[in-house]
Amino acid sequence: CDLWPENFKIVTPPVPQLGPDFYRILDEMMVMWVETRIIIIDTMQFIVPPKPSNKNDYDHYYEILAPLHDWSIANHVAVVLITHKTKARKNDGDNPFSGIIGSVAIQGTADAMIMLSRNYAKDGIIDPNLPDGFLNVTGREIDQDCFAMEIDGETFKWQLTNEIKKQN
Repeated sequence: CDLWPENFKIVTPPVPQLGPDFYRILDEMMVMWVETRIIIIDTMQFIVPPKPSNKNDYDHYYEILAPLHDWSIANHVAVVLITHKTKARKNDGDNPFSGIIGSVAIQGTADAMIMLSRNYAKDGIIDPNLPDGFLNVTGREIDQDCFAMEIDGETFKWQLTNEIKKQN
């Protein structure tokens, strides 16, 4: 696409996993592009080092993500980690974020989380009242909300239709 904003920068692999080399690259980026306010990593699994056999998932994810959180705060830069969720269907009333692949430590280190989920209940049903998906948001300084979303079949862009429920 030739329509990227001039201040949009993209770094492609190879990017080292979380550790000293990773933070050295982030620091170098901050020197080159001092106006940086957001870094998006797609996907988180590219930068997560393998879990040692003597460590549980929670300890592993917390140990590797907490320094990234600290770096983000120290540098006043939002770091967005894109990850995936399980294909398993959740039960009504389940925490929508429990489907994140990995560990609850991912949720524990995040200041905010946003999850876009396709509405599989709509599959095979022609009902204009059902949304195509849901956008769930939660965070330390934001309320937990869920929004109905529709996808434009021509542009494949998701569009917010309305707030469907307040979780507080």
